[in-house]
Amino acid sequence: MLSNLEFYTNSEKVPDKYWSKSSEQVLKSKKYFSVIETILAKSGVHSFYVCTEDSNATPVLFQYHKYDISLWKILGGSQNPKNIFSRFISKILARPKLNIVICGNLLVSGESGVWLDSSSSHSEAGEIIFEVSRYLKNKFRWEIGLILYKDLTKQQSELFDYISQSKNSNDFKVIQMAALMVLNVNEKWTTLEDYFDDLKSKYRTQYQDVRHKAVPLIKKNLATNKLLESQSVINNLYSSIYNKANAKGPYLGADYFTALNNTLNSNQFNLVGYYNEDNLIAINSRFTDSRKVISSFFGVDEKSNEQYALFKNMLLDDLEYAIDNNLSSVNYGRTTYEIKSAIGAKPVLLNMAILPLNRISSGLLPIIRFMLKETSWHPRTPFRSNVLC
Repeated sequence: MLSNLEFYTNSEKVPDKYWSKSSEQVLKSKKYFSVIETILAKSGVHSFYVCTEDSNATPVLFQYHKYDISLWKILGGSQNPKNIFSRFISKILARPKLNIVICGNLLVSGESGVWLDSSSSHSEAGEIIFEVSRYLKNKFRWEIGLILYKDLTKQQSELFDYISQSKNSNDFKVIQMAALMVLNVNEKWTTLEDYFDDLKSKYRTQYQDVRHKAVPLIKKNLATNKLLESQSVINNLYSSIYNKANAKGPYLGADYFTALNNTLNSNQFNLVGYYNEDNLIAINSRFTDSRKVISSFFGVDEKSNEQYALFKNMLLDDLEYAIDNNLSSVNYGRTTYEIKSAIGAKPVLLNMAILPLNRISSGLLPIIRFMLKETSWHPRTPFRSNVLC
C-alpha cells in the first residue's frame, strides 16, 4: 500500500518535481494547467492532482477533473432528441446530476492523465493505479459515481487488465473510445507542395482547389490585444461549432484563448485568425508539444465556410505548420473522420477505463458503451501507393 500519496487542489500547490521540465512538453507543464483549471472552474469543473513516487523515487502524477453534470450532456446528447430511443435515454440521463471524476485532459483529445515513468514495472505501475483509485474511492465515497481514465494507450490499458487479474476484481471496465485521427509527416516533405506531389491526382486536384478558394483571405496570428478587441466575434465563431458538437464539454470562449496567449509562447500555442478584408471569419488554434502539432478548438462563420473551404484549409494549415517546423505528426482529434482520412490521417485506437463506485453507475455501463461507440465511416487512401506516412 502506498504511504506517500499527496492530494492537491490546484497546480500551484503541486511541487515542481512532478511537472515536465522540458519546454517541449507544454501539455504537462504547470503553467498550462494553471490556465485550464481556472477556465474550467468557471463551468463548475474542479481540477485536482494526486502525486506519489515509485520504488525508484521517480515522481508519478495523476491529473483529474471533478465534473458534476448530467451524463446525457457530457456524452453529447442533443437538446431535442429526434428518435424514440434517444428521447427515452435522455429522460433517464438528463435529470439527475452524475458526479464523475475524469483522469485526463478534458480539453485535448489523446492526453491521458496518468503520468507514469515508462521504466516502472508492469506490476508496480498497476499497483500504483490501483492504490490511487482506492484512495479516491475512499476520499469521495458517495460524492461521485464514476472514475474515468480516458485516452489510454494499449500499454496503459494492460495495466488495468493486470489490476483485474492480480486483485481478482472486475471493478475496472476497459472500453474502446472513438479513434484519434493522426497524420504522420513524411520526412521528405519540406513544403506543402511536397505533400501535394505525394497525393493521388484526384486528391491533389481537390486540395489545390481548396487552397485556391482561400487565396482572398488574410491569416494572422492573433496577439492578446487583437483578441481583446475581437472577443464577441471570437465567441460567436467558437459558439457556431460548439453548439453543433455531438459531444459537448465545458464552454470555453475568448477568455480561454486569451489566457493561453498570455501564458504560453508562440512556439507552444498559436491562435490564427482568418480575415476577409477586415472581417474575422474564422479562428484556428493549435499546440506544439513533443514535436507534434495538436489541433485544438476552432470556430467559423457558417456562411463563409463553404465559400472559402475554411475547415479543410485549417486542416492543411496545421499540416503545413508541422512541415515548416520539422514536426513529426498532426493530431487532428476526433470527429469528421472521413474528411481527416482524406487528408491522410489514420485512426489511432485508445481506450477508457471506467470504475463504477455504486450500483447505479454500474447499471449505466451499457449506455456509456453505446454512447461512446464510434460512428461508421469509410477510410480514404489519398496517397500514391509508394508513399509511406
